[in-house]
Amino acid sequence: MDEDRIKGAANEWGGKAKEAAGAISGNDSLRGEGYADQIQGRAENAVGQVKDYVNDRPMNAVLAAGVIGFVVGMWVGRH
Repeated sequence: MDEDRIKGAANEWGGKAKEAAGAISGNDSLRGEGYADQIQGRAENAVGQVKDYVNDRPMNAVLAAGVIGFVVGMWVGRH
């Protein structure tokens, strides 16, 4: 498991705790920070999942990157 996934999970849980504490105390700023931490945690988790996928299946990752590059190149070439 990638470090980003662990860090992301920690940030997401910490954000949930902050959001709950803000809701209980009526502190909208704390609730917002908690929500932002959750989003950051989800993003870090997604990055970790991509890293794990690339490490586990390098040929699939290269193929996916090539297809994406081809599609973007075709799209840019038409505009």
